Amino acid sequence: MLDALNGQQQMDTHFQSIKQIAVADLVLISKADLVNTAILDDLGSRINQLNPGVAVELVNQGSFDPSRILGAGFDAGGKRSADVDSWLSEAACEAVARARDAAAECRHHPSSGAHIHHHHDDAVQTFSVRHRGVVHPAGLKLWLDLLSVFQGPGLLRVKGIVNVEERPILVNFVQRACHPPLELDAWPSDDRSTRIVFITYGLEPEDLKTTLEALDFKPVRRQENKLIDPSDFNRFTGILARFRGSKTD
Repeated sequence: MLDALNGQQQMDTHFQSIKQIAVADLVLISKADLVNTAILDDLGSRINQLNPGVAVELVNQGSFDPSRILGAGFDAGGKRSADVDSWLSEAACEAVARARDAAAECRHHPSSGAHIHHHHDDAVQTFSVRHRGVVHPAGLKLWLDLLSVFQGPGLLRVKGIVNVEERPILVNFVQRACHPPLELDAWPSDDRSTRIVFITYGLEPEDLKTTLEALDFKPVRRQENKLIDPSDFNRFTGILARFRGSKTD
């Protein structure tokens, strides 16, 4: 929850507030009745930059329906395949990424206009990626395991829909906590590609995109009494090395 009167200062001085917003499915703004629309708009815009598409609710005079908190997030009961796009917020992430790139370009060519700089926000990045093809369950498990081991506190949030053997599987990763994958009853649309959204702090997007190679991992049947297929083992160790490299660079 953010205080509408002091929310900007709260985010400027307490990085924990930034992290909480980045991983949230719902952000509450209290004391909304004590500020004007411009302040609320600025606060909402900053929240959207940190966590594109996140639901924001205003609390006026302490009045709020607590069921909204219990119903937040895709794991909550009653959610359907049709809700995936809203939860994933892929389009919002792409829009924020474009705006960030444009802002970075403006900083290289500054004008006389004023610019409010929030140093914590600059290190928080949101981006989405797509992975074509069908994923084997072993590939999904490898990818989630490696993320949890090697990326650490810089990986704030990962959420997505993964094509696992033609089944729509939702993944939800909040810092080091990986929620159990959730199978949907149906695909939300004709799009069968794997779509993943990352929210990170101080990590390079290209390093995380490289980790998606783990999704291509498939075990082979043992043949001729071979315990491990050499080619698969080499691919596995190569993926592992790239994860370690992105962690230490």
